[in-house]
Amino acid sequence: MFVRKYLCACRREAKIAELIMSVTVYEDLLTKVDRGRQFYDKLEAKVKHLLERSHRVCHAEQEERSRIRERLAPKGIC
Repeated sequence: MFVRKYLCACRREAKIAELIMSVTVYEDLLTKVDRGRQFYDKLEAKVKHLLERSHRVCHAEQEERSRIRERLAPKGIC
């Protein structure tokens, strides 16, 4: 009888330890997920900024090419 109670107590203690460990692992996972979300939020902001900047540069270069074409186009052809 004593052995059975001892084994039950051991199983119960092992289960409790397992549950405590799973809470710790879960909290660690939540922390890592939050860090990952922050990383991708920052990355998205940087990519948006880079995209806007590249659009501005392309637009400026296109305007410059248009000015050059107008300057070099033959004038007075009717």
